[in-house]
Amino acid sequence: MIDKESAQNFLKTPLRPGAVFEPMLEVLKFDPKKMWRIAKVMVDDSLHVQEGDRLLIKLNPGGRQLASMLAYQAAQKGAAVIHRVEDQTVEAALLAGMEGHITPAVFEEMAAVTNAEITWSTKVAFVRCVDDPNARRIVDGNILNLWNQALEPSLDVRVERRDWTLIYMPTPAEAQLDGMPYEECVQMFLDGCDRQWRKIKTAQQVLIDENLNPGERLEIHAGEDLDKRWQTHVAMSIINQTFANSTVDKNVPGSEVFSSPVRGTIEGVWAIPYPVMFNGLALRNLILVFKDGKVVEHYTDEPGGMDWVEKQLSVDEGAREVGEVALGTNRAFDRPLLNGFFVEKVGGSSHLAIGRAYELRTYNGLPVKLDNGVRSANHIDLTRLMLPNYGGGRVLVDGKLIQQNGDFLDPRLAILNAK
Repeated sequence: MIDKESAQNFLKTPLRPGAVFEPMLEVLKFDPKKMWRIAKVMVDDSLHVQEGDRLLIKLNPGGRQLASMLAYQAAQKGAAVIHRVEDQTVEAALLAGMEGHITPAVFEEMAAVTNAEITWSTKVAFVRCVDDPNARRIVDGNILNLWNQALEPSLDVRVERRDWTLIYMPTPAEAQLDGMPYEECVQMFLDGCDRQWRKIKTAQQVLIDENLNPGERLEIHAGEDLDKRWQTHVAMSIINQTFANSTVDKNVPGSEVFSSPVRGTIEGVWAIPYPVMFNGLALRNLILVFKDGKVVEHYTDEPGGMDWVEKQLSVDEGAREVGEVALGTNRAFDRPLLNGFFVEKVGGSSHLAIGRAYELRTYNGLPVKLDNGVRSANHIDLTRLMLPNYGGGRVLVDGKLIQQNGDFLDPRLAILNAK
């Protein structure tokens, strides 16, 4: 039987120059009482699991603890439950090995099982643990795009026609890349999951009903205290678009309000002066320039990053457009993080998604208009913090200032500013 040290040495062997895998050999374990409560929130509040449901649990290896609790609680309610373990390191290796052997039929066969499982399910839970954030660095961009396109049928069904929820577990690898002690990262995650969700939902509905939905023009400024190169300013029309009120319905931890700009209207510069994950590759600093709703210029300090971004923006017609605009409201998160799932929730942040818009017509039982017509295989969230430590910022609707330096000005929204 291979010992742990030998396994680590083997797994760190590069498949090609510059590619080093360091997968997680141990299951992440957190306070079981807290994990049990999180599982209960996902089963009861996010998915509303009941007898007769067919629940698909898709987990990364490190998420076994929480996934086990999800499976048990859902089975106790009379649901049919199946689970599938997905390993990002293995996926990256097999995709990298396909270089020079690409045929559409192979991708279709590989995606068939995933597509069928999503079709079988009535509800889906994802438990993700990113033990190698740069695993996909070794994969050719064209191969990655073809793989994403092959999975698109299951994505369409899952997002638009299934109840689903997603959680990311903090990992040592991500904490190291973010320059944080792992214990601090875990505490931030646990705090982010344990919020006053009912009060937050009520306040977010006030923000939506009285500011965002009646608005016609949304402006976002950030980094005005920084060098001009890193100043963000975008403006867009939101006429007839409506915003969704998201807490723990789809994401755990959650906390955001989101919609999309009117297609073709976003103009300006989106500058991120800290590391950001861009569809599987960490980039040092990123600037996107928008004109007539599309990215017309881009820049990054990351070696090889310019080509990577260009490939992602050239996937299809909608890959240069914006399918989502959102404001993050979870004040447990307060800094840049490479995990896009966490950083988009930062209280006092805003994010744009390059690529597809959500086609949902209802969210939490309420009618919404989130779809601006943008279609793409990609949906890449890019978050800009507007907190004082990162240059500050402002959010305006029809010229009215509603948020400054991360804090909403309306006293009824105080819970969204609470740290």
